[in-house]
Amino acid sequence: MHETFFDEIVNLLCKEKKPEAMKEILTELLTQSELETLTLRWALMRELSSGVTQRDIASRYNISLCKITRGAKLLKDDTSQMHKIFIKKKEKKKSS
Repeated sequence: MHETFFDEIVNLLCKEKKPEAMKEILTELLTQSELETLTLRWALMRELSSGVTQRDIASRYNISLCKITRGAKLLKDDTSQMHKIFIKKKEKKKSS
C-alpha cells in the first residue's frame, strides 16, 4: 500500500518521544497561524469537555458557534478519538 504524505507525518510524530523535539518539529512544520489554530481547537475541546457552554466559549475566544459545534459533536461521538481523550479520561479519574 502506498504511504501518503499525511501517513509520513503521522508516523514521524508517533516515533518522537521527546516533547522538546516534538515542539521543534511542529514549530518548523507549521506556521504561527496554523499553530494558533491548532492550539485554539485543543482549548475548545478542553473547555467543552469541562462543561463550558458553547456560547461562553464563542464569547471568550471571539469565534463563531460553528467552529465549536464540530468539537461538541466529536465529544458526543463515543467512537471518536476526542471522546476517548477527553470524556473517557475524565470518567476514569472520577472512578479512581
